[in-house]
Amino acid sequence: FQWCVLDEQEFTGVNPDCYWNKSYDYDPGDLVKYTIWISLDSLFGTYLEYPDIIDTFITISSPLILYEKYFWKVKAYDLASVETWSSEVFRLYTAAKGCCINVRGNVDGDEEDLYDIADLVYFVDYQFDQPPGPEPPCFEEADVDADGQIDVADIVYMVEHQFDQPPGPAPLDCYLK
Repeated sequence: FQWCVLDEQEFTGVNPDCYWNKSYDYDPGDLVKYTIWISLDSLFGTYLEYPDIIDTFITISSPLILYEKYFWKVKAYDLASVETWSSEVFRLYTAAKGCCINVRGNVDGDEEDLYDIADLVYFVDYQFDQPPGPEPPCFEEADVDADGQIDVADIVYMVEHQFDQPPGPAPLDCYLK
């Protein structure tokens, strides 16, 4: 076999499409198939297995857990069961097919994805003004503590990060729950 390096990708959703480069077998008339392993563990102690793939892509049929980091690798094998694994282990992140980019906290929807005092002011206006200020344009960005709710706890989280000495924890990655 000749193994080509996989294309590293990030995914959204819970049924990602996985793509990799073709592996070649120089035996005439031999067929190359693939198996994918996907795991929450980089050492693949437990994993989901998708065997007997003929193409160089698959849509993962079993929904993965949202907001998790997964590891994946591919094995190429032929009719004689000669096999080779991809030389690297790759990562994929399951995230809501939403609007959160990089790190949570861009509550006001700033085009440059800035997290600053304007986001805190926007959030306070939305939560406490009468009538309330405009709704945050992206739920995931406003859910700074990633607990699945937009509430006062997110404002406290932002205040602690922006004003406490030493600062509280930074807003969480968009891919984390």
